[in-house]
Parts: sequence; C-alpha cells; structure tokens
Amino acid sequence: MGNKFSYSQISTEMNRENKENKENKENDIIEKQEQNGYKPNSIINKYQVQKYLDETISRDKKSKLIISQLMYGYINEYNDMIYNYYKDKTDTVSIIMIGKCYLNGIGVQIDHKKAIEKFEEAIKLGDANGYTKVGECYYNGTGVDIDYNKAKEYFEFGEKYLDSDAINCLGNYYLEGKAESENIDKAYLYFSEAAEYGNSYGYKNIAKIHYYNANVKVKYNSDKIIEAYQKSILLGNIKACTNLGDYFLGQGKVIEAYEYFKKASYFGCKNAKKRLNEHWYREYILKDKIKELEKRLDDRKLFQEACKGKILIEEAIITSYL
Repeated sequence: MGNKFSYSQISTEMNRENKENKENKENDIIEKQEQNGYKPNSIINKYQVQKYLDETISRDKKSKLIISQLMYGYINEYNDMIYNYYKDKTDTVSIIMIGKCYLNGIGVQIDHKKAIEKFEEAIKLGDANGYTKVGECYYNGTGVDIDYNKAKEYFEFGEKYLDSDAINCLGNYYLEGKAESENIDKAYLYFSEAAEYGNSYGYKNIAKIHYYNANVKVKYNSDKIIEAYQKSILLGNIKACTNLGDYFLGQGKVIEAYEYFKKASYFGCKNAKKRLNEHWYREYILKDKIKELEKRLDDRKLFQEACKGKILIEEAIITSYL
C-alpha cells in the first residue's frame, strides 16, 4: 500500500496547487498587459497588430495570413487600423490588402467591384497573388457571376508564377468537384505542392483529406493529420488551431483540445470561443481531471471517499483549467 492521504490533505493540496497555478497565470497576464497593452479577454493587441502589419510589407507569409484572418471578422476592433495602414501605400502587397478591405468591409464600405479592380491592378504590377484573388471572386461569385472555368484559368496563371495560394486553390477546385469530377488524388498533389511552398492552407487541407476524404491511396492517418495541422498552425493558421482542437476532442483528448481552442480564441476565433463556453465540454474536462487525480492516489477507497466532497473537487478543477 502506498502513502495514505487524509481527506483534509487532499483538499489542502488541491487548493494550494490551484492557488499557485492561478496566481502564476494572473502574474504572467498582468506582466504582458503592462508590457504590451493587452486588453481583457484578448491576447492579440494593437502593438502586435502593428508588428504584423509592418511585416506584411516585407512579404512575411505568417504575418500576411494573420492580418488576413483578422480581416475576416475574428476581431473587428482593428478594422480601421488595418485599412488606414494600407490605403495610401503603392506596393502590391498593400494594393491586394486594400482589395481585401473592399471585399470584406474592413474600415470601408463593401465594394466588390473596387476589390476586383485592386486585384487586377496588382496583376498589372506583376504580383501573381492578384490572379488568385480574382480567381477566388469567380469561384465564389463575389462581384461577378460564378464561373468555375474562369476561376481555374486565373488559378493556373497564379500557379505558373508559383503563387502558393493559387496552387492551394487548384487543390480545392479538384477536391470539391464543382466543374469537373471530384479528384481527391489530384487535389492532394496540389495541396502537397502548396505546402512545400510554405502555404498553411496546403497543410490544413492535407490534414482534411487524411481525416475526411481518405481513399485507397490517401489513407486515414492520425499522425499525418496532427503533423499537418501543427505545421499549418506554426505558419499562422488560426482555423487550424480550432480544427486540431476538434480532432483531439473527437479522439477523447479533451485537455489537448482545450489548449488549441484556447490558442485560437486569443485571436478572436468565434468557433473556438464557442467550444470553450459549451457546458458539456466543461464536464468532459472535469471527468478527465478526476481520472488523473484517481491515478495519483494509491488508495482507491480513499479516492472514493474524497469524491464525496465533489463540490470542492469540481471547484478546484474548473477554476484551475477554465
């Protein structure tokens, strides 16, 4: 028999650990707030946004992706800041970003016609990503009628100049099979090529195929799913954080899922925040942590006795992890 624990010892230990963990977390947050101006309930702040904006001009892919995702409505409080940063600049990155602002109503009224004009301007100045953006407008019917064949033509122009977004879009074209028959194998090749060029959505879509579209050639592979999502996350893909959280949740790994939902929520991801606020998810974490506590106790009978104080255990666990 291992060491004996009294109920009061269990309570004292849990309260002490919980208090220390909570104080450490609060001190870390306060320190970051003082240094970088963090706002409550949001990790990303205007100083970080400014840093990402500056880095987009040097064509840093991760920063461009993060700013683009913020433009898609994750956190609306920086819309004016983003629009004002790009509006008077003449480089092609800024021209495309202003096009995205018109496309999504970021700091300006939505104007799909002006968005397409900006993307076409970037093409004339030699930026292949402009082809991709015009292609996406035809693919989605944004400001123009849906035309999958025309979209493909633009994506192929972008591919010719090695634009990784265009290569990824061709993967989607074959995966979704809207103009031609679905071709998962061909889609996988395009996603793999996009990933080789450092495209986060290429990695994200590789994980998606292994998970949802597995076939004879591309089999379900848990390790590849996790690896691809993690690589996408390292490249700045916020959606991949939520996707990997969902994957872990489906595998019953609720603590891992929680960590990825938490990361995505820092950038304002609504789906991640929804996951963190769901009552049943809190219950899963509770059950998981009780199992961990059970393993720490040598005397199973003593553990069952400790569980009579369920309210105390719930309070300690939920406060510590949520």
